[in-house]
Amino acid sequence: MECGLGTVLKGNLMQVRLREFGKVLSTDSSDQKLNFGDICIVKIDYEIDYGKIVSNKKALSEEGSFQGVVKILRKATSSDLEQIEQNRRQSKSAVETCREKVDQHRLPMRIFGCEFSFDRQKIIFYFTAAGRVDFRNLVRDLASVFKARIDLHQLGPRDEAKMIGGIAPCGKTEVCCTQFMGRFETITTRMAKIQRLPVRQEKLLGLCGQLKCCLKFELDTYEELSKSFPEEGTRVSTKLGRGRIMDQDILRQRVIMRLEDDRQVSLSLDEITVLK
Repeated sequence: MECGLGTVLKGNLMQVRLREFGKVLSTDSSDQKLNFGDICIVKIDYEIDYGKIVSNKKALSEEGSFQGVVKILRKATSSDLEQIEQNRRQSKSAVETCREKVDQHRLPMRIFGCEFSFDRQKIIFYFTAAGRVDFRNLVRDLASVFKARIDLHQLGPRDEAKMIGGIAPCGKTEVCCTQFMGRFETITTRMAKIQRLPVRQEKLLGLCGQLKCCLKFELDTYEELSKSFPEEGTRVSTKLGRGRIMDQDILRQRVIMRLEDDRQVSLSLDEITVLK
């Protein structure tokens, strides 16, 4: 069954990411034997493209509406994979050609990647720029060179880091956005404060120059655990005497406090009583 956008389905759904960096779309997998990680050839409207299964099969108990439904034509064959690899190799020279054209048109933009659709009828160029760019003449120029439909997508610094990749500041062999992240969420310095991290801007930045995405990973845990903590400066009573809360050790569920005799001690929450 071929499904258009917004079609209501009931059955087994899978999620397919178009190419390496395209959108994640839903597909009815009832008549396909596909597993997580499989490469497949898909049809979107009148275009033939390829994608990768990025979620396990999910059985739906009731009908629901899904946006971006595509038709899977087949699991990629060896010849399909060879063409995909050839497209990837050609994309490198296409980027260089596009950069030359950008320089000729003197446009304030930086091309950092491109993808070919499976049937090579469309080429998607990715770029960064400080603001909006009028690239209509560039598109016409590229279309005459490549004899294909040209799409230019302006992306942010996080998307660029995801596409290019690199060694993460924490020492992981690959940044998280390249490994497993499907979308980006808003990150703020407040998240670092909740996790008791030193708010030194340079320490909180990732390769993209933006606040690290991992500040969000454990935020819910910290927010839940911190609900039972008294605020800093709160006067408390303990078996060692009275004092004030100086700091919080949220994961260990302990507080660091200074007693009235100027001693500094670490106690668990059940060892302190907040004074009214």
